[in-house]
Amino acid sequence: MPWRGVAGEGRVEERGWAYRRRRPEGTVLYEAVRDNLATLLEEASEVGRGLPRYVERDFARYRPSCWMCSPA
Repeated sequence: MPWRGVAGEGRVEERGWAYRRRRPEGTVLYEAVRDNLATLLEEASEVGRGLPRYVERDFARYRPSCWMCSPA
């Protein structure tokens, strides 16, 4: 049968599984970025030209804005 519809459509009984949101905030990577991103950005700018813009942009998208507001 050809694919029809959008991901997540349909009843659980039809698919045999239910959608579960990923929880990146529970990973070691998320914690490491949260705890060290400000230091990384600061030291990279002191040493040279800093990080490429796309790296800073991607980190900004990855992290909630509240990370930079208060310490972990």
